[in-house]
Amino acid sequence: MLNPHGKASLIRALAIGAALYCVALAVTWATDEVDASWGQRAARLGALGPLIAGLATWSSGQLARARGEARALLSLGASPQQLERGALIAGWSLALGGLLIALGPWASQHSLFPALESGRNWQVLTDGSLSDPLGAHYSLTHGLTPAPAQTLPEHVSYRLATAGLLLPLVVALPPWVVDLRPSLRRLSAATAALLLSTGFALWLLHGVAAARLPWPVLALTPLPLLLEYQLRGARAA
Repeated sequence: MLNPHGKASLIRALAIGAALYCVALAVTWATDEVDASWGQRAARLGALGPLIAGLATWSSGQLARARGEARALLSLGASPQQLERGALIAGWSLALGGLLIALGPWASQHSLFPALESGRNWQVLTDGSLSDPLGAHYSLTHGLTPAPAQTLPEHVSYRLATAGLLLPLVVALPPWVVDLRPSLRRLSAATAALLLSTGFALWLLHGVAAARLPWPVLALTPLPLLLEYQLRGARAA
């Protein structure tokens, strides 16, 4: 059961998250390519869900600390877990909402995975035509035959791979940010972990799209965040 503070934190985090979803949707609509479909926008918006949930969860906690609510309740005997419960529930709800948006039938999950197209490493064949390693071909007779975009193997579902990418983030991000204090050292470490996790996710997405890595490795995306969280706890101890 949530106490009044927990209910207030829950409502506050949900309101912040809803506002951030609206901002993300507006930015996505304004910056996407001209021919982007709403299905592609839905998938990209849903993929931002865990990040939006993390920002909303952290902002709700910081507002409670700035107003002195957390300190007052701790002095009255409330545990940190009781203070964070409402924001955590809101964070998981917002992240789960993003997952549902990204996995829905209206979303084009393939837009989350890179399409590897032909490059410029052309080779001259014995008949005088040109070919590149990805399959593009050029000859004076037939002109340019582009290589087909490389996508996930046919036996792997885009929806399944998207779930493998986002579900661990849905679970991990709200608890990761809920007790993050706004000190320079902690925020620097958290930012570094978030950037590392983002780069790691992009590397994994390219590997899966090129069929060089199995899609379950996408579940390793939050690994830098979990390592930073463990180091944070060890320093606090």
